[in-house]
Amino acid sequence: MAPAWLTAIPLTMYGAVLTVMAPLMAVGVLPESKPSPPFTTSLGITWMVEVGGLAFAGLGIGLIVAARSLAARTHPARAAAATTTKPARTAGTGSLIREPYAPTSDLDCVTARSESDRHTITIS
Repeated sequence: MAPAWLTAIPLTMYGAVLTVMAPLMAVGVLPESKPSPPFTTSLGITWMVEVGGLAFAGLGIGLIVAARSLAARTHPARAAAATTTKPARTAGTGSLIREPYAPTSDLDCVTARSESDRHTITIS
């Protein structure tokens, strides 16, 4: 997971810088680069910088989305922890009653079982 984040963040930042830099070069705020083959004008270089910036930013954002999705799918215990206990309700005496967790689908059963196994291994 860390390699995805360590790659995605710099790619996105690099793409954002290039995407901002290209229009500034086009209007003359930043100095234009001298054309060298295969480019014949500085406008060609400016377009290459703009398209490259959009490509790098797009790749970085896509990698961030994919890393986030992978993290959500491979750590079901975190998602299940939020849903394993129902909100407590009070009895007539004001004491709290905690209702037991009952899985509502096959996916919940797998998650609850794997979380239980993990705790058993940790305690033993």
